[in-house]
Amino acid sequence: MKRANGELPSNIKLVSIDFNSDNMTKVLVDAGYDVTKKTLFLWEGVTMYLQPETVTATLSGISKTACTGSLIAFDYVLQIPEVDRKQFYGVSEFMQTWEKHRKEEPFTFTMDEAGMESLLSDLGMRMVRHMNDQDIQDVYLSNQMGAVTGHFRFAVASTAR
Repeated sequence: MKRANGELPSNIKLVSIDFNSDNMTKVLVDAGYDVTKKTLFLWEGVTMYLQPETVTATLSGISKTACTGSLIAFDYVLQIPEVDRKQFYGVSEFMQTWEKHRKEEPFTFTMDEAGMESLLSDLGMRMVRHMNDQDIQDVYLSNQMGAVTGHFRFAVASTAR
């Protein structure tokens, strides 16, 4: 952002966190986060590397502390048994490459779509938008850019207390 804009806008503060050991709400509040203001949380490329209880704790923390109407936008990976991977575009090839070159970074959090909607509901959140691979491709990619691997999902949820 600094390279593109020169300096960060005054309302942006970069904060480091280890989701597995830090309390996200505490880290944010300590950095000046105001829980009384509507907030958009962008949580991309993270969930699949966390333990399920860490994903739940993070979503729960947002649900319990963020101002009503705040949003969290995040991606996650579908839980697909190896025998079913061929049914989803590019998943077999993706996982073979990943397992060959990224053994130290296994996907530890996966979930099916109904499970994600249920988890958010159980945490007091409301799914605002739930995109499958085709939806992501249609909205964000032109035909010349290829296709989205069939196990990626994108969700936007609201703190709807």
